[in-house]
Amino acid sequence: MLLFLGGCIHQYPDETPTENVSLEMELLLDGEFIPLPAITKTDEGVVNESYASRVIVEARRAGESVSTVRAVTIVNEEKLTGAQITLPSPLILNPAFYDLTVWVDYTRTETLSDTYYATEDFCSVSYLLPYEDDYCRRDAFYGNASVDLTEQEGEYKVRINLKRPLAYYRIIATDVQQFLNKQYANGHSGIGEYEIIVNYQYFLVTHLNIITGEPINSAPGFSYTRQIKLTDSMAECELAADYLLADDKSSIITVSLAVTDGKEVLLSRTTDLEIPYRRGYTTTVEGAFLSRNSGNASGGINVGVDGDYEGEININVSH
Repeated sequence: MLLFLGGCIHQYPDETPTENVSLEMELLLDGEFIPLPAITKTDEGVVNESYASRVIVEARRAGESVSTVRAVTIVNEEKLTGAQITLPSPLILNPAFYDLTVWVDYTRTETLSDTYYATEDFCSVSYLLPYEDDYCRRDAFYGNASVDLTEQEGEYKVRINLKRPLAYYRIIATDVQQFLNKQYANGHSGIGEYEIIVNYQYFLVTHLNIITGEPINSAPGFSYTRQIKLTDSMAECELAADYLLADDKSSIITVSLAVTDGKEVLLSRTTDLEIPYRRGYTTTVEGAFLSRNSGNASGGINVGVDGDYEGEININVSH
């Protein structure tokens, strides 16, 4: 099904007076880009924030770095049900040879401005701080194509394949029942909500050149926090998950993982956990992260992972 976009388009056309070509674009995504639900923030009362999907297109004359046209479009979320998008309004271009770059991400519905990524310079697209805890809101797609309009007139259509510039990982605890039993033995309720704190111990890729597809910068100090809820019927639980800016080469990120009761009481800690990742792949890390060893963390558990861990954590990388 073709998806049609609605909303505002900001376009800065070529100023050269000549017969223009109306370039229609069809975007083919390598996965679904789903509408985001509204969220409620309570810092200063209850505020509903809605989000929309956004498409940015740049057209540059071949060999030039400055865009001839930059169009920003809000996606009509009611019709965003698959992985194919047809732009409702064409780009108006002079007949010439062009390089096209497309970026798709999320933005707040009241604005076309950047929300999760800084996209002013396609040679250096980067995270906007603070680092979003909900990784789904940092989903994105990009793609490049070249088109020769030198002999064209009137309408012309081009298809552009888009892919995620991201790798994805999940950390799964396989020892929920063992952890709950230890909590019960220590006189605690066991079931209920817990807080997971994930720290990237060294550097995290923060900038990507989406024209070349290459990471260009990294920085330390990134972390995120999420809540989980454990029940007696659970055997395992997803503790953490995130998207990472990545390229087509295999890389490794090192994280520490802390489990607390939500009141600053540390129950479990895993350090030096190395997670392999690669663009377009999902890494699943499974292990006894909650109850492997007893330690000194407020009567809880202390877990350390290093190069001699000998496979107690099962790491499966699948496409």
